[in-house]
Amino acid sequence: MDGKNTLKKLNGTGIILSIVSVALLIFACVYYKERIIFTDTAVYAFTMADSGNFYIATNRFICILSQLLPVTGVLLGVPLKLVLYLYSLNCILLPITASFICYRFFRNRQVALAILLFYVLTSIWVFYYPVTEFQMGLCLLMVYHAYIIWYFERPRSRAFFWAVSIILLVTITFSHPLAFYTFFAWLVWLFISTPACRKKMLLILPLIVIVSHFIKERFFKTFVGEVIYDDARKEGLNNFFAPLTSYFTAPLAKASAKVFLQEYFAVLGIVILVSIFFLLKKKWLSFFFFAAVLAGFWLLVTVSFREYNYDHYTEHLYQPIPFFIALIFTQYLDDILRSNVWRWSLLSLLFIISFSKINSNRDFFTLRLQWYQNYIGLMQEKQEQNGVITPRYLAFGHDYDYWASTCESYLLSSLPGPDSSVNLIVAEQTKQANESQLADPERKTKYFWFSRRPFRMLDELASPAKLDSLHNVFR
Repeated sequence: MDGKNTLKKLNGTGIILSIVSVALLIFACVYYKERIIFTDTAVYAFTMADSGNFYIATNRFICILSQLLPVTGVLLGVPLKLVLYLYSLNCILLPITASFICYRFFRNRQVALAILLFYVLTSIWVFYYPVTEFQMGLCLLMVYHAYIIWYFERPRSRAFFWAVSIILLVTITFSHPLAFYTFFAWLVWLFISTPACRKKMLLILPLIVIVSHFIKERFFKTFVGEVIYDDARKEGLNNFFAPLTSYFTAPLAKASAKVFLQEYFAVLGIVILVSIFFLLKKKWLSFFFFAAVLAGFWLLVTVSFREYNYDHYTEHLYQPIPFFIALIFTQYLDDILRSNVWRWSLLSLLFIISFSKINSNRDFFTLRLQWYQNYIGLMQEKQEQNGVITPRYLAFGHDYDYWASTCESYLLSSLPGPDSSVNLIVAEQTKQANESQLADPERKTKYFWFSRRPFRMLDELASPAKLDSLHNVFR
């Protein structure tokens, strides 16, 4: 009987993992433009297509895992549209592959479910911002979680264990400044939730942490470089010295609370369900850890970035929250809901709600693509390849010179071929754009045409009324 029940559970898990994986692949294909022609991801895609090499802008080398297919496509000379498809698919193949490894090789269906749940649970923005190395690092941390449990249940080569541990931990902790804090919180949870292996891990894992941290600090930071950009925002920690009440009244606190109540109500339901389970089972330590880690990471991001709004950048910073929710919820799912019917019904409902939320948020990204297409169409109609539009016409939440517009406009306009390439820059005037252009020679590649024709203000190509009408797509 036990064998039959186990088989049923594995079959049920396999079915839901397969369905979710296929759904993720379909979404990645349908919304490939929305996912790739957007801020950092557009810069990565544009640079890969232009150079034919991996692009590691912030020294977070984990991003190579998401660039294998598009770089291969560029080297093989496939059309630009297929390169963008491959990039979108590659980004989603990482969690699918990780989930499969945990399910098939480590025999850990809970972590396999947790990985896919983590990728969709709070993703109305992050799904369209797939370049987030932080999310990739936390995905690998889930794989390592399954590997640790598998190894201590069936000890094998210690040398291989050390090699895998050091490689994974250096990669994970180097994926983002917040990844190191997440790793230590995960380590605490591992000690709390895995008593059978606690004595074995007590000395080994801290030692691995020390060794991997030494390698990261002494080797990678010397030969690879610092994890830049986010480190420069550490001054946001000074916000913790402000009065306690200010923690909850700043723009990000209000915006994130609104999003969690209106969009991520299913997440709050999971938190309540797991908390009640811990209290009923008198798992006091687990309950306090669960509450503390969720509140701690919410405060860390919310207070540090208090003046920000809730968008793709802040949502990717909040990733430790769905990470721990998915990991802990799936670990105790069989105990919380003993009935297979209730268990699979709840999981199905969670995935359906999550996918519907991701799908409903596509409107913003679809509209911004339409905004680009409107102004690109105007430039192509006037046979202008280099144009400047002032920030007053920028319709997607910025009132400054938008740094990614060159890459986004090149990618979107060049899909039919390099002859249609258009470079649209957001700025107040053409002077700086024309000066920087002098340093680059004119060239035409398989994907883009980099013209040295002077930049012109779009105000010179059409009347204010015409420009306003193109901008009105967002109204």
